[in-house]
Amino acid sequence: MTENFGFILYNDQPPDPNRMASASFGHSKGVVMMDGNTGVWLSHSTPKFPAGTKKTTFWPSSGNQNGQTFFCGTYEYSEFQNIAVQLMWHIMTSLAGNRFFSLAKYHRFGDDLYSGLLQKDLGTAIYAKSWGRMRNPLPSNCSIQHSVLNVKMVQLYDAFPITVDHSKWCVSVNISRPWTCIADMNRDRSQMSRGGGAVCTDLPAVWSAFSQAVYISEPCPP
Repeated sequence: MTENFGFILYNDQPPDPNRMASASFGHSKGVVMMDGNTGVWLSHSTPKFPAGTKKTTFWPSSGNQNGQTFFCGTYEYSEFQNIAVQLMWHIMTSLAGNRFFSLAKYHRFGDDLYSGLLQKDLGTAIYAKSWGRMRNPLPSNCSIQHSVLNVKMVQLYDAFPITVDHSKWCVSVNISRPWTCIADMNRDRSQMSRGGGAVCTDLPAVWSAFSQAVYISEPCPP
Protein backbone atom coordinates (compact mmCIF):
# COMPACT_ATOMS: atom_id res chain seq x y z
CA MET A 1 0.00 0.00 0.00
CA THR A 2 1.14 3.52 -0.84
CA GLU A 3 -0.36 6.91 -0.08
CA ASN A 4 -1.81 7.46 -3.58
CA PHE A 5 -2.99 3.90 -4.28
CA GLY A 6 -6.50 2.57 -3.75
CA PHE A 7 -8.61 -0.39 -4.83
CA ILE A 8 -12.16 -1.73 -4.79
CA LEU A 9 -13.11 -5.41 -4.99
CA TYR A 10 -16.73 -6.29 -5.75
CA ASN A 11 -18.37 -9.67 -6.18
CA ASP A 12 -21.98 -10.78 -5.66
CA GLN A 13 -20.52 -14.19 -4.71
CA PRO A 14 -17.69 -13.08 -2.37
CA PRO A 15 -15.15 -15.45 -0.78
CA ASP A 16 -15.95 -17.18 2.51
CA PRO A 17 -16.95 -16.28 5.18
CA ASN A 18 -18.82 -13.41 3.51
CA ARG A 19 -22.45 -13.84 2.52
CA MET A 20 -23.77 -13.84 -1.03
CA ALA A 21 -25.36 -10.58 -2.12
CA SER A 22 -29.11 -10.13 -2.02
CA ALA A 23 -30.98 -10.67 -5.28
CA SER A 24 -31.69 -6.93 -5.28
CA PHE A 25 -27.96 -6.24 -5.65
CA GLY A 26 -26.03 -6.30 -8.93
CA HIS A 27 -24.89 -9.57 -10.48
CA SER A 28 -21.40 -8.12 -10.93
CA LYS A 29 -17.78 -9.05 -10.30
CA GLY A 30 -14.66 -6.97 -10.70
CA VAL A 31 -11.56 -5.20 -9.44
CA VAL A 32 -10.70 -1.50 -9.70
CA MET A 33 -7.17 -0.30 -8.83
CA MET A 34 -5.75 3.19 -9.34
CA ASP A 35 -3.20 5.73 -8.30
CA GLY A 36 -3.21 9.45 -9.03
CA ASN A 37 -2.31 8.98 -12.71
CA THR A 38 -3.68 5.73 -14.12
CA GLY A 39 -5.81 2.79 -13.10
CA VAL A 40 -6.97 -0.68 -14.07
CA TRP A 41 -10.52 -1.96 -14.31
CA LEU A 42 -10.86 -5.74 -14.41
CA SER A 43 -14.39 -6.99 -15.06
CA HIS A 44 -14.80 -10.76 -14.73
CA SER A 45 -17.22 -13.63 -14.10
CA THR A 46 -15.48 -15.67 -11.37
CA PRO A 47 -17.24 -16.25 -8.03
CA LYS A 48 -15.11 -15.78 -4.87
CA PHE A 49 -12.30 -14.02 -6.77
CA PRO A 50 -10.01 -12.69 -5.40
CA ALA A 51 -10.18 -15.24 -2.60
CA GLY A 52 -7.61 -13.57 -0.34
CA THR A 53 -4.39 -11.61 -0.13
CA LYS A 54 -2.06 -14.61 0.16
CA LYS A 55 -0.59 -16.09 -3.01
CA THR A 56 -1.83 -19.55 -2.04
CA THR A 57 -5.46 -18.42 -1.77
CA PHE A 58 -5.63 -15.59 -4.32
CA TRP A 59 -7.31 -17.84 -6.94
CA PRO A 60 -10.29 -19.77 -5.49
CA SER A 61 -10.35 -23.53 -5.96
CA SER A 62 -13.94 -23.20 -7.22
CA GLY A 63 -12.55 -21.26 -10.19
CA ASN A 64 -10.87 -24.38 -11.56
CA GLN A 65 -14.11 -26.08 -12.58
CA ASN A 66 -15.67 -23.88 -15.27
CA GLY A 67 -14.71 -21.46 -18.02
CA GLN A 68 -14.60 -17.75 -17.11
CA THR A 69 -14.00 -14.42 -18.85
CA PHE A 70 -11.82 -11.47 -17.84
CA PHE A 71 -11.74 -8.03 -19.45
CA CYS A 72 -8.91 -5.79 -18.28
CA GLY A 73 -8.37 -2.19 -19.38
CA THR A 74 -5.83 0.42 -18.30
CA TYR A 75 -7.14 3.99 -18.29
CA GLU A 76 -6.23 7.53 -17.39
CA TYR A 77 -7.28 8.52 -13.88
CA SER A 78 -9.93 10.89 -15.31
CA GLU A 79 -11.82 7.98 -16.89
CA PHE A 80 -12.69 6.45 -13.52
CA GLN A 81 -15.48 8.88 -12.87
CA ASN A 82 -17.30 7.28 -15.83
CA ILE A 83 -16.47 3.81 -14.58
CA ALA A 84 -17.79 4.66 -11.11
CA VAL A 85 -21.11 5.95 -12.44
CA GLN A 86 -21.58 3.26 -15.11
CA LEU A 87 -25.35 3.66 -15.34
CA MET A 88 -25.50 4.87 -18.92
CA TRP A 89 -23.61 4.64 -22.21
CA HIS A 90 -20.00 5.75 -21.55
CA ILE A 91 -17.11 6.04 -23.99
CA MET A 92 -13.73 5.22 -22.45
CA THR A 93 -10.30 5.41 -24.07
CA SER A 94 -7.49 3.18 -22.84
CA LEU A 95 -3.90 4.31 -22.49
CA ALA A 96 -3.16 2.53 -25.78
CA GLY A 97 -5.81 4.65 -27.51
CA ASN A 98 -8.43 1.91 -27.91
CA ARG A 99 -12.09 2.85 -27.49
CA PHE A 100 -14.42 0.93 -25.20
CA PHE A 101 -18.09 1.30 -24.29
CA SER A 102 -19.51 0.57 -20.87
CA LEU A 103 -23.23 -0.19 -20.62
CA ALA A 104 -25.12 -1.14 -17.50
CA LYS A 105 -28.62 -1.51 -16.08
CA TYR A 106 -29.92 -1.39 -12.54
CA HIS A 107 -32.61 -3.57 -11.02
CA ARG A 108 -35.54 -1.31 -11.92
CA PHE A 109 -34.74 -1.66 -15.62
CA GLY A 110 -36.82 -4.86 -15.51
CA ASP A 111 -35.47 -6.46 -18.68
CA ASP A 112 -32.70 -8.69 -19.97
CA LEU A 113 -29.30 -7.05 -20.47
CA TYR A 114 -28.82 -8.55 -23.93
CA SER A 115 -32.25 -8.30 -25.54
CA GLY A 116 -33.38 -5.23 -23.59
CA LEU A 117 -30.24 -3.12 -23.85
CA LEU A 118 -27.21 -4.41 -25.77
CA GLN A 119 -28.89 -5.28 -29.08
CA LYS A 120 -30.49 -1.81 -29.17
CA ASP A 121 -27.41 0.22 -28.40
CA LEU A 122 -25.05 -1.90 -30.51
CA GLY A 123 -27.52 -1.86 -33.41
CA THR A 124 -26.90 -5.43 -34.47
CA ALA A 125 -27.99 -9.03 -33.96
CA ILE A 126 -25.82 -10.80 -31.38
CA TYR A 127 -24.84 -14.22 -30.14
CA ALA A 128 -25.15 -14.25 -26.33
CA LYS A 129 -23.14 -16.63 -24.16
CA SER A 130 -24.09 -17.14 -20.50
CA TRP A 131 -24.01 -19.79 -17.75
CA GLY A 132 -25.72 -22.98 -18.85
CA ARG A 133 -27.08 -24.07 -15.46
CA MET A 134 -29.63 -21.34 -14.79
CA ARG A 135 -33.10 -22.31 -13.52
CA ASN A 136 -35.18 -20.21 -15.91
CA PRO A 137 -33.05 -19.42 -18.96
CA LEU A 138 -34.45 -17.00 -21.53
CA PRO A 139 -34.85 -18.44 -25.05
CA SER A 140 -33.30 -16.92 -28.13
CA ASN A 141 -35.30 -13.87 -29.17
CA CYS A 142 -36.08 -12.93 -32.79
CA SER A 143 -39.15 -10.80 -32.03
CA ILE A 144 -37.09 -7.66 -31.33
CA GLN A 145 -35.31 -5.24 -33.66
CA HIS A 146 -32.05 -7.20 -33.61
CA SER A 147 -32.10 -10.91 -32.79
CA VAL A 148 -30.39 -12.33 -29.70
CA LEU A 149 -29.28 -15.94 -30.23
CA ASN A 150 -28.10 -18.05 -27.30
CA VAL A 151 -24.76 -19.80 -27.63
CA LYS A 152 -25.11 -23.47 -26.66
CA MET A 153 -21.65 -24.83 -27.54
CA VAL A 154 -18.29 -23.03 -27.50
CA GLN A 155 -15.33 -23.95 -29.72
CA LEU A 156 -11.80 -23.16 -28.55
CA TYR A 157 -9.26 -25.97 -28.83
CA ASP A 158 -12.19 -28.35 -28.33
CA ALA A 159 -15.96 -27.90 -28.33
CA PHE A 160 -17.71 -27.83 -24.97
CA PRO A 161 -21.24 -27.06 -23.71
CA ILE A 162 -22.18 -23.96 -21.74
CA THR A 163 -22.93 -26.15 -18.69
CA VAL A 164 -19.18 -26.09 -17.96
CA ASP A 165 -18.61 -22.47 -18.99
CA HIS A 166 -19.48 -19.73 -16.49
CA SER A 167 -18.36 -16.90 -18.80
CA LYS A 168 -20.78 -14.19 -19.98
CA TRP A 169 -20.25 -12.39 -23.29
CA CYS A 170 -21.81 -11.55 -26.60
CA VAL A 171 -20.55 -10.95 -30.13
CA SER A 172 -22.27 -9.45 -33.15
CA VAL A 173 -23.47 -11.87 -35.82
CA ASN A 174 -22.04 -9.82 -38.70
CA ILE A 175 -18.59 -8.27 -39.07
CA SER A 176 -20.13 -5.11 -40.51
CA ARG A 177 -20.57 -4.05 -36.87
CA PRO A 178 -17.77 -5.99 -35.11
CA TRP A 179 -18.91 -5.62 -31.50
CA THR A 180 -17.75 -7.86 -28.66
CA CYS A 181 -18.95 -7.37 -25.08
CA ILE A 182 -17.67 -9.00 -21.90
CA ALA A 183 -20.59 -9.02 -19.48
CA ASP A 184 -21.39 -10.07 -15.92
CA MET A 185 -25.01 -11.19 -16.37
CA ASN A 186 -26.76 -14.36 -17.56
CA ARG A 187 -29.80 -14.63 -19.80
CA ASP A 188 -32.19 -15.83 -17.09
CA ARG A 189 -35.51 -14.49 -15.83
CA SER A 190 -34.03 -13.89 -12.38
CA GLN A 191 -31.42 -11.58 -13.90
CA MET A 192 -34.06 -9.24 -15.32
CA SER A 193 -34.54 -7.74 -11.85
CA ARG A 194 -30.83 -7.41 -11.03
CA GLY A 195 -28.19 -4.84 -11.93
CA GLY A 196 -25.18 -5.52 -14.11
CA GLY A 197 -23.53 -4.55 -17.33
CA ALA A 198 -20.91 -5.09 -20.02
CA VAL A 199 -17.77 -3.57 -21.49
CA CYS A 200 -17.76 -3.56 -25.28
CA THR A 201 -15.18 -3.01 -28.03
CA ASP A 202 -15.37 -2.90 -31.82
CA LEU A 203 -11.81 -4.09 -32.38
CA PRO A 204 -11.98 -6.51 -35.37
CA ALA A 205 -9.37 -8.88 -33.90
CA VAL A 206 -11.39 -9.33 -30.72
CA TRP A 207 -14.59 -9.83 -32.75
CA SER A 208 -12.88 -12.49 -34.88
CA ALA A 209 -11.71 -14.47 -31.84
CA PHE A 210 -15.11 -14.51 -30.14
CA SER A 211 -17.06 -15.02 -33.36
CA GLN A 212 -15.05 -18.14 -34.12
CA ALA A 213 -15.76 -19.41 -30.59
CA VAL A 214 -19.50 -19.67 -31.37
CA TYR A 215 -19.89 -23.35 -32.29
CA ILE A 216 -23.63 -24.00 -31.91
CA SER A 217 -26.35 -21.42 -31.29
CA GLU A 218 -29.99 -21.91 -30.30
CA PRO A 219 -32.54 -21.02 -33.00
CA CYS A 220 -35.48 -18.84 -32.06
CA PRO A 221 -38.68 -20.66 -31.06
CA PRO A 222 -41.28 -20.82 -33.84
